[in-house]
Amino acid sequence: MSHTTTVTVLGAGALGAAMATRLGETGHEVRLWNRTGEKAREVPS
Repeated sequence: MSHTTTVTVLGAGALGAAMATRLGETGHEVRLWNRTGEKAREVPS
């Protein structure tokens, strides 16, 4: 049985981007929100 956790990160600053990247690398489904969509799109998924 495979279980994937969906995590939402609010803010794509230095800390939020690093957290979102690491969570994605460890197999979580990540949803990232930022005031400016451009910055959120720059974070690797």
